[in-house]
Order: sequence, then C-alpha cells, then structure tokens
Amino acid sequence: MDDFSGSFGCFVPIMGCILLIFCMCVGEATGVPPFGIFMIIVFAVIIIGIICICIYSRHENKIYKKHEDRIKTIQKKYSLAYKKFVRENRIDIERNPKMGKYPKLSELKKISNRDDTTWEQEEKKLKKEKEEQERIRKENEKTAKAIKDKYPDGFENWEHIERLLHSFYFIDDQKIIESERSIAARDKHVKSEQWEKRQSDFSDECYKISKSSLSSYGRYYYDIPFTKYDVNGRAISGEYQVWQFFCDSMCLEELDYTYYKEKKENSSWGAELKNKTRYYNPNVYDRIAKFIKVIADLYLEDKGATTTVLFNYDKDWSKDSLDYHYNPLRTILAKEETKAHIVCSSSNENYNAKIPSSGAIIVFDIVTENDELKRLCEKIISQAEGSHPVIAYITLLKAYDKAEMQELIDKETQRQAKIRAEQEKEENAKKNLMYAVSSWHSMYGGLHFHYFINYYPTTCDFDATEEEWSDRWLIWNFKNSLGKTSVSDHESALQQVIPMITNFLIETFGEDSLKYLVLFCIPASKKINNVRRYEDFSNRLCNATGMVNAFDHVTIIKDAEEKHLGGSGDCEVELDKDFFKDKYVLIFDDLITKGRSMLKYQSKLTSAGAKIVAGISIGKTKHHRDE
Repeated sequence: MDDFSGSFGCFVPIMGCILLIFCMCVGEATGVPPFGIFMIIVFAVIIIGIICICIYSRHENKIYKKHEDRIKTIQKKYSLAYKKFVRENRIDIERNPKMGKYPKLSELKKISNRDDTTWEQEEKKLKKEKEEQERIRKENEKTAKAIKDKYPDGFENWEHIERLLHSFYFIDDQKIIESERSIAARDKHVKSEQWEKRQSDFSDECYKISKSSLSSYGRYYYDIPFTKYDVNGRAISGEYQVWQFFCDSMCLEELDYTYYKEKKENSSWGAELKNKTRYYNPNVYDRIAKFIKVIADLYLEDKGATTTVLFNYDKDWSKDSLDYHYNPLRTILAKEETKAHIVCSSSNENYNAKIPSSGAIIVFDIVTENDELKRLCEKIISQAEGSHPVIAYITLLKAYDKAEMQELIDKETQRQAKIRAEQEKEENAKKNLMYAVSSWHSMYGGLHFHYFINYYPTTCDFDATEEEWSDRWLIWNFKNSLGKTSVSDHESALQQVIPMITNFLIETFGEDSLKYLVLFCIPASKKINNVRRYEDFSNRLCNATGMVNAFDHVTIIKDAEEKHLGGSGDCEVELDKDFFKDKYVLIFDDLITKGRSMLKYQSKLTSAGAKIVAGISIGKTKHHRDE
C-alpha cells in the first residue's frame, strides 16, 4: 500500500505534462480549444479516479479486516504473549468508532505478521512464568497468614508503625515475610507488656475484693522476678506484683516484739499445723471460698477465662497433713456454684500435676515463707510463659522474714513515738491554755474571763457618746433578735466581732494550741434566737481559729418562760456528756453582766466532765464610766 502511494506520487507530474501536450495537439487537430479538451479529460480522470479510489478502498478494507481477524485469533489464542508484545512495543491498538479512532494498519501488521511458532513459544514461556508467580504468591500468602496467626499482637503493632512511617495503604505479603523477625520481636514485646498490665489490674481487683471478702486479713505484695521484652525482642526486667492475703502471721527471727507480741507468740503455730494439733475454723475457709468465687465469676465474665485454685503440695509435709488442711476448702468449692476448678501441684512425683497455664491462678497455702511464695510464683510464670496467667496468693499463716518484720517494727516504733510526742505536745498545750488566761479578769469562784468593750445600757443617767452608742448597736445587732435586727446589720456586726475575737485568741493562746479548745456558746433563752445568734457565728469563728465547735452538742429541750409570767428566764438545756468529757472549753457569751450565766454553765460543763479554761464575751455591762 505504501509502495503504491510513493509510485503514484511520482507518476502524477509526468502525466500532467503529457496531458498538457496531448490537449494542445488534439485542439489543433480538431479545432476544439485546448481548455475544452482539458476539461473533458479532467472529468474523465475524476470519474476514473473515483472508480480507482473505490476499488483501492475496498481492497484496503479487506487487507485491514484480514489483519484484524488475525489479531483477534492471536489475542484469543496467545493472550499473555499478545499483551506482553503490545506493551513492550508500545503499539496503540485502541479502537473508538465514536471518536473516529482506529488502529493504524501499520500497527496491526506488526502484530499479525508475527508467525504462530513465535507466538506459541512466547505464550508457553509466559504461562510457565505466570504459574510460577502464582505458586510463589500463594506460598507467600500462606506464609504471611501463618506469621499473622502466629504473632497477631506483634503484626498489629508492626503494621501500625509501618503505616505511620511509610504511609502504606497496602502491605504486601513479601514485606511481611521479610519482616518476620521484627514482627516476632514485637509480638513478644506486646504480649509481655499485656501480661504485666493484666497482672497489675488483677492485683488491683483482688485487693479491692479483699477489702470486703477478707476484710480482717493481712495483705502484703511481692515483686516477682519477671522477664519482659522490648520492641527488638531483647529481654528486660519487668514488674510482676503478686498480692498475698493471710489470716494470721508470725516471725521466727529474734527481734524486739514489744509492739508485735502476737507475731512471736504465733511462731509455734507452723509446727502445730504440720502435726495437725492446730486447725482453722470452718468460717475461715468460708471467707476464702467467698473471695475465690467472686474472683472466679468476675474473671470469667470479664476475660472469658477460668480461675484455678492451686493447692500447694510442694512442701516437706505429709500428704495426710496437707489434705487435712486443704480438704475443707476443696469441699466448700465443690459445693459452691463457681467457675473455678481445682488442680494440685507438687514437686513430689507421687502428687505431681501440671501447673495450669491460662486464666487466673489463686494459690492456697497453709504456712508460707517468702522464699517459698516467690519460688512457686516463678515456677508458674516460667511454665506458663506462653499463656500468661495472673496470680494471687492466699495463706492461712504467713511467716515474715527478718527484713519485713524489722520494717514493721520500725514503722510501729516511729508511729508510737509520734503518738507520744503528739500526746506530750497536747498535754503541754492544754496546760498552757490555763496559764495563758491567768492575767485575765477573774470572777467569784476563780473563773477567768475577758471582754472587749464596755456596754452602757440606756438606763444610765448620762448621755452616751457616739462611740458608746456604736458599742450598744454592735451588741444589739449581734444578738440578732427576731424582728429587731436586719440581716445586713447582723452580718455587719459579725464582720466586726469575729476578726476581733480571732486575733485576740491567736495572740493569747497561739495558733497551734487553739485546736485543743472547744467553743461553747451560752444558749439564748429561746431555740430560734439561739440558732439565729450562734449557729453561723460559731461555725465561722471555729473555721477562723481552728477551735472545735460545740454548737451541735448542746440541745435546748424547752424554751425559757418570761420572768413576768413566772418563769426563771432560763431555757432547759441538755449537754452531750460523751462529747464534753475531758474537753478544754472556752465559754462564750455576748454580754457579761454579773457573770451568773457563765458560772452556771461552768458548773454544768464541769459536771459533764469538761475542763473550763475561761470565759469570753463581746462586752461587759457597766452603769458608770469609772467602774
């Protein structure tokens, strides 16, 4: 097709020249103008050209279709080789009739002119390569899945890090296989971290439950040697805290047992338990069984795991003796509706059983020394490293080692010394309370008292100054009598009185000594007035000074009857004798006239067991300025 086009391109100019000469000759011969001859020839050529073009186009279409059909056969029969050939030779065979786009015949020829033998050889080769790739892919997929299944926690952690570091949306199997060591190391790391946290959470849960189930039991925790792993799989030291709960305790060491006499007295119990001359009451086993049941049911519900009660037979006791002390708990657990199951463990071949390797393990022992506890816990951890159980330890009789016992003795010695120092400080402070008021005014009977202002009643036969009137209003507004004082006036009075009394008491007794004083406000004649006058005042003054408030320990049983109605003018009061016993009391009254009220309540409070330090008031009634 291309050769014909090139020949035709050279032939056209030659034919043009011949045609021009021919027209001129014929025109001379026929007398027809050369142009006419030319036009006749042009029309004839056009018609002949169209016929030729049609013939050529039809011929070319046949050739094009022949190549297309050939390519379809190749594409169907040698699909892999076809795709590779088109891709490697960058042949554009896109066909889009709507867009008027068709492959070039020259491109089609590149494909169709290739012989079948070549296509067949290429196809066989590619099929083998594809089968090999598929085999490798399936093998990699299987290997990668095995890695994921074997190291699920490590894979999840590794995958998360990879996506963060490399922004991978898809991680292929080959990458997983190449990173198996890293995934395995991370799996060990994650599992050991999870195990450590599970033990910590389990210990916290056991401690909380023991506060109710084993409330009177002792508690001690131990850090068991525990190996965990970093992200590179290197062994590092971890924290594996196990709580030990015990009914009784003892110590076999020679120490000063002044504050722990029972620890020394119990030192013979171990031998007595071993010889079956001592035993524990059934209620002890009942409480332990209750604790185990709560743990077992909770652990099954939250973790979907069982709880194992591990009776420690790894001891130099006879089996008969061990069974004697273990069977009561076995019997109770067998009757209880619990998810726990029982397994015995011993280094003795006659009683040896495999230590459980999953869930929660509660070790139950009769007498336990610390080395024994740690040894058994380490044994459980080492044998169950793949399943990661959690552990708690219950002992009937705990044997403190020397260091533990000495630590308890030292702490108790320090506590007792602190108590003695505090008691001595308190006694000295209370003695100083009495001494601090020795310079105050003294009433008949020796009661010391202090007041801040002179109160001149309106019955005085002289005109009061502005300051004296101000003092009168201070007393009246403080009393806060119903219907006579506004809320704002009473608050204003409190804001003057409370700081005045606070500063004076701190200056007199010292801030640290005021906590030993009890504030007693002499009750008003009526309950309603007593509340209005003293409840808020006593609370605020005690908060400011640190004194103890006695307001809630004084009860007005009956309001006073007015004197003009035949009453005494005093209310009936009941004191909380348990509260006032041995308390150092400061008596407060808003106003002292003759001091009879203070003396009266001094007597009442003394009868209740209180020690009266002094009396204090805002003012003292005077009728003459020179009194």
